[in-house]
Amino acid sequence: MLKYLLILSFMISTTFSQTEMFDEIGVKYYLDQNTSLNSFRENLRQIKEYRISILFVNPVKGDSAYYNSLLLNISQKINLENEQNNILENLLDLGLIMPIFLEQNENYKSILAVNKNGERADRTWQKMICPSNSEYKSQKLKLIKESTEKLHPKYLLLDFIRFPVHWEEIDVTKSDYNFEEFCFCTNCINRFKIYLKENSKEFNDSDSFSILTNKFQTDWYKWRSSLISDFVKNVREIVDPNIQIIINTIPWTAEFADNSLYKITGQDLSQLAQYSNFLSPMIYNKKINADDQFILEIIKDQGEFQNLFPAFQAGKVTSEQYKKEDLESVFKLAKSMLIKKIILFDFNRLKENYTSTEFMRITSE
Repeated sequence: MLKYLLILSFMISTTFSQTEMFDEIGVKYYLDQNTSLNSFRENLRQIKEYRISILFVNPVKGDSAYYNSLLLNISQKINLENEQNNILENLLDLGLIMPIFLEQNENYKSILAVNKNGERADRTWQKMICPSNSEYKSQKLKLIKESTEKLHPKYLLLDFIRFPVHWEEIDVTKSDYNFEEFCFCTNCINRFKIYLKENSKEFNDSDSFSILTNKFQTDWYKWRSSLISDFVKNVREIVDPNIQIIINTIPWTAEFADNSLYKITGQDLSQLAQYSNFLSPMIYNKKINADDQFILEIIKDQGEFQNLFPAFQAGKVTSEQYKKEDLESVFKLAKSMLIKKIILFDFNRLKENYTSTEFMRITSE
């Protein structure tokens, strides 16, 4: 039966792709404690009506897993292992969204990233772990390995794979950026000193961390980014090689804000590209006030490193202005840059703004 469904899914999705603007369209759909099984199944049916081909869903939320986990509590409402046939029957491939350094649980407060003023990254909803914490990364790798082995996704989407930054609050048309830099915790200080010694850099042990990061600024940025890219490398080593890895990237170019993509977020695209199949710039253009030219520059700039699987907003993220024409506009830009695969953020926003008929119209050639 499962083999028949796979063949049927391939035949129908191939027929659809001949008339659509993109080869694959994915949509993000987030599970939480309030999501019922009936609601999940109904949304699968609706997603099929939009001729979307990939369901990107989170296999974990907090300390709960939506599959038979030995590492976390198992959700009593939804078990994705039990829903595999439903996903296939709705002609969907599965993509897993795995947040890496984001943790809302108060138990992780002691290992949150620290800014130059000694403040933890816990003053907003974006509570992010210091990427130098080896024990945390080991736990996350085990979770990734377990969830992918249980659910066998086509895609693994790594989210929050960076240092803290509220990129979605940055108006890219302005120039008065005031980014906080992370991380200056004791662990980072000690590990960076070890890195300097291993690379034969001369310094005094009594030097303050600010002196070290200023004197060895190039090394500092390189070391920070290696924490991010090395983790992705580790992910690539532990998951099935048939699983395609997608990296959520900040929607900036190398020129934007003095290369803050690298210096602030720690995302070195040249390194990340070595261990991934796609980069996914989160082009929520209305939220960050990006015009067409900025969007094209993001696609061109990041596309030089790796194949792109960009994400576009399908409705208001918060309170920004959003019109029906906005999605059609970015689709045309993406097509002009030969983008073949896209992700939509997210299904709830999509169906609030577009009927399935309207959506199929704007994704037609």
